[in-house]
Amino acid sequence: MFVVVPLGKGEHCGKFNIPAYDEDVTHVTIKSLNLWSKLYEDTAWTTEQVSFDFPGCKENWTSEWPQANEFFVLSNSQI
Repeated sequence: MFVVVPLGKGEHCGKFNIPAYDEDVTHVTIKSLNLWSKLYEDTAWTTEQVSFDFPGCKENWTSEWPQANEFFVLSNSQI
């Protein structure tokens, strides 16, 4: 599974790292990288790849805010 996560500034801040994301009604879950990583681990997903950039994906944001999105490639042997 490929997952793109817009990261929040902190666990309880309520703000994204990219200010424009705060205005996007489709971005409703504001969590940190640590929380997302733990969520996948706790639900039997294995992280195959994780990066702050993924060529060709969201480059308009990653160029200005290099650590504001996280790109996960996950696998699950139970599926």
